[in-house]
Amino acid sequence: MHTKQPKAERKEGHDEQPKPEGDEELDEPADKKRSTPTALYKEIADATELEMKSVKMVFHALSELVATKLRKDGKVIIPGIVQLRLKDTPGRTAGMKTLFNKEVPIATKPPGKRVHPLVLKPLKLAVNETSDSLNA
Repeated sequence: MHTKQPKAERKEGHDEQPKPEGDEELDEPADKKRSTPTALYKEIADATELEMKSVKMVFHALSELVATKLRKDGKVIIPGIVQLRLKDTPGRTAGMKTLFNKEVPIATKPPGKRVHPLVLKPLKLAVNETSDSLNA
């Protein structure tokens, strides 16, 4: 039977995956935190000279509107950012499946829907433009 070697006996660097070249600028420092929704609201409020409460209300209204439009039409476009489409997922019938030489019962799963996002070209260009300026 194969047993794991203690870390001290393993070859150095054996477990580590090599990093692809050119990803140095993607590594974030440990002290840099990810953006929170509140920080996003604040940045938008500062840029548009609106109150943060108004910006929150706009996002809340947008999320409700997107949900109702998706249910009604099956497709919503947020201009310049993303297109959201509903995709039907098939159901699953009950039955038996062989796993590791054992028959395992499989429960039924009702058909459902999932949201399929498609990033639009203006956002892709904006992201690529900023990453190109970082590389230069």
